[in-house]
Amino acid sequence: MWKWASGSATTKAEFGDPSGDTFRLCVYTNGRLRGRMTVPPGGMCAGKPCWKETAPAFKYKDKNATANGASSVKMLAGVDGKAQIQVSGKAQLLSVAPPLTLSSPLTVQWENATSGACWSAHFTFPPVKAWTYLQFVDKAD
Repeated sequence: MWKWASGSATTKAEFGDPSGDTFRLCVYTNGRLRGRMTVPPGGMCAGKPCWKETAPAFKYKDKNATANGASSVKMLAGVDGKAQIQVSGKAQLLSVAPPLTLSSPLTVQWENATSGACWSAHFTFPPVKAWTYLQFVDKAD
């Protein structure tokens, strides 16, 4: 799971259109791509539309994680300090390097691959809150 919480002001329009835009979560260490998870536009997941739009947000849900391991996405528009992005996936299906193989500095980016819009978080460590083979937990710089 990756969270971009308390983000800078972002409108729904800036996120793009999930019915036609492709999104990616990318993990970089020292500027080198270490993993990527792509979330396709539109589509059906377990007989329902994968993407759902609400007044302030776009939400993606695929309990089977058929799109490169992606199981859920929430892109919440908001004023400065209130915008959020949350991306979750099933570890065994992701094409992202195991956390213990990552090194500092670490950059995680959520990108609208269609428009080029990007939201990112940078981590310089040690120290970190938790760091195991399956999990990296820390607060961005």
